[in-house]
Amino acid sequence: MHAVIAIPESVVEGNDSLARLMQPVAGVPLLMRSVLTASRAGATEALIVFPLNASNELMQQCSENIAGRGAQVRAFRIPTFEPVDPASWGQLPLSSGERILWVPWNWVTTKSFLADMPLVSLRTADWARAAHVSFHEDDRDSATAATPRTSTNDVAITSPETVETGDGCCAPCAEDGVESTWAAAGGTGYSGAALPGGVGRFPTDAAFF
Repeated sequence: MHAVIAIPESVVEGNDSLARLMQPVAGVPLLMRSVLTASRAGATEALIVFPLNASNELMQQCSENIAGRGAQVRAFRIPTFEPVDPASWGQLPLSSGERILWVPWNWVTTKSFLADMPLVSLRTADWARAAHVSFHEDDRDSATAATPRTSTNDVAITSPETVETGDGCCAPCAEDGVESTWAAAGGTGYSGAALPGGVGRFPTDAAFF
């Protein structure tokens, strides 16, 4: 099963895009945490979708920072990736009828939350949140409609306040292995500065701080 993480155009604008993507949350860079958590939840590889305005250097830096941390990752540049459009998914190396984990780039959660998500279809998925999505025709009957979920174990990082919430969300979940994987690598590979302003949320942009 693949995890798919799409980066909005607004996030990669400016010279501070790497700092935005690698904002530390509970000591682990944000994008790296998203990939490692998806891996712990059963994803065999993470496909990171960058927008057209992402530089080669940024894509390489993100891939290299994540590589070797216990997850397989590949980066792609796709001009306009719209998760509601089946044609967008056709640009990724996915098998016919595959089930995927959709994880917003700034989504902090736990492996158990991702692993326990109900299966939803392309039509019913809430793309502003993490989702377990099936593209297979036979899964249409078993796939449920996306319903609002109340949980203290998932949060979108969109402000300094939500960074603090994300820290708290991760605190009781050391069993996920994300922190230990990061620590085993020396906790190095990116020296994260404070998150700058102007970060957007996929699929719609929203002011950061």
